[in-house]
Amino acid sequence: MSFSKILSILPNDPPNCLINKVTDSKDQTGHTIRQTDIFFFIYVSNHWKEDAFFGYQFLNGTNPILIQCCTQLPNNLPVTDKTVSPDGQHNLAEEIEKGNIFLCDYKLLDEVESNTINGNKQFLTAPLVLLWKNNAGQLMPVAIQLKQKPAEDNPIFYHSDSEYDWLLAKTFVRSANFSLYELNAHLLRTHLLAEVFAVSLLCNLPMMHPLYKLLIPHTRYTLNINCLAWMLLIFKGGTFAKFTSSGGEGALTILRSSLTSLTYSSLCIPDDIAERGLKDVPNFHYRDDGLQLWEIINRFYHYFV
Repeated sequence: MSFSKILSILPNDPPNCLINKVTDSKDQTGHTIRQTDIFFFIYVSNHWKEDAFFGYQFLNGTNPILIQCCTQLPNNLPVTDKTVSPDGQHNLAEEIEKGNIFLCDYKLLDEVESNTINGNKQFLTAPLVLLWKNNAGQLMPVAIQLKQKPAEDNPIFYHSDSEYDWLLAKTFVRSANFSLYELNAHLLRTHLLAEVFAVSLLCNLPMMHPLYKLLIPHTRYTLNINCLAWMLLIFKGGTFAKFTSSGGEGALTILRSSLTSLTYSSLCIPDDIAERGLKDVPNFHYRDDGLQLWEIINRFYHYFV
């Protein structure tokens, strides 16, 4: 991806001073070094509190497979027009009908026992996040409930709340997103599912089979890296047990819940995008790039097979 394209997809225009920091760096041969990692670090540190950037991350951040168009409010998120409409001029039912309301539901984290680190109990929430697509095409968070069951000790946080109440609610959501992304989107849907296909390939197809020759390069390190993941991340004493709010036991619970909710169509990006009602959402670069890659790979495999 070119640096100009990177700039064009960000939800806010970066200051010129940041652009100069990225483009003015030269190597020993005089070529420009595009230090996008430094740029993004600076950009995120300047914009992470903003609602527009918070909403943008659900489309193009680490976990773009969770958000869906909200066609009906869930029963466990009791919000109303007055509490949700950012400007007081939009009717919630009408905005749902127009396809402008979106939901991120972290129910897979519900009732997971949180970790204890150095004697301190950690916090792991299972939020519901309601977002509204404004006239500029930005996804703006309007309501956050941190636990699944409505109760007096489980208030709904709104964009109209105090600055730090609202910021704290969004921070809890980002923390929950880390746990779900790492265990569902990353570990389960990438590493562990790849292992299933790798083992099946090795057990069922002879080395001379065309499909074996086609697929075997993609499984070269799958079993090795997955064994390392179990030993260093998941097992007792691993990284999840030492440093994350879910802990090792909680991680296994989330993996089991994620597996039961896994569907074949959710692994096929055209079907997944359609089922989640995201065909026409603007600035959804995961969808745009993913569909192009899907078409390229699909066309090649049809030609090969």
